[in-house]
Amino acid sequence: MKDVLLTQQDLPGVLRSLFAELLGTFALTFVDAGGAVIAAVSHDAVTLAARSAASGLLVMAVIYAFGNLSGAHINPAVTFAFALRRDFPWRRVPFYGSVEFQVGCRA
Repeated sequence: MKDVLLTQQDLPGVLRSLFAELLGTFALTFVDAGGAVIAAVSHDAVTLAARSAASGLLVMAVIYAFGNLSGAHINPAVTFAFALRRDFPWRRVPFYGSVEFQVGCRA
């Protein structure tokens, strides 16, 4: 039973977690890229400090909102690092990493 990636009982929880990762990754990519676009269009009316603060505050909000649901990794590198530290199961890394990478590219 240990070598099975997902069981029928795991599926609803994993889907909720993946959806939370999807929302968090999309929000971070949207805010960070949006800040860069607004800064370019407005001739640097939005400072680097403001863009960094917006991204940081968004990460904090995502952690508070989805942290208990999915761990709020938001980034495939964070998911991989947690798996290396053995704080996250390796069998879920492909699912999380795939969702985070796909959403990051499409946002």
